[in-house]
Amino acid sequence: MSLLIVFTTVGNEADAHRLAEIALAKRLTACVHIDSIESLYEWQGAMVNEREWRIAFKTDAAHCTMLQSVLAEHHPYDIPAIYAVSAVHVAAPFAQWLGSTLSEKP
Repeated sequence: MSLLIVFTTVGNEADAHRLAEIALAKRLTACVHIDSIESLYEWQGAMVNEREWRIAFKTDAAHCTMLQSVLAEHHPYDIPAIYAVSAVHVAAPFAQWLGSTLSEKP
């Protein structure tokens, strides 16, 4: 099994929890981490420095595309950053738990 971590950010904690709960209810992720972060970026010609919430969804390759689609559908941002990175050297018991937690069909 290939473990992927899908990341996105939102502007408030309520939206972070809402997206996490949607993904968990659909069994597209086995575990979600939510962190408060500071983001700096340019938006519409202005520099922005604001607090955001980073959400990390642990999933596998079979569920990644559907998870990203669901996040995009329910995301509050006009142009959300939704991307996945591969995890390497994943402990076998964790990988087995992840696989047993996700839905059989994405």
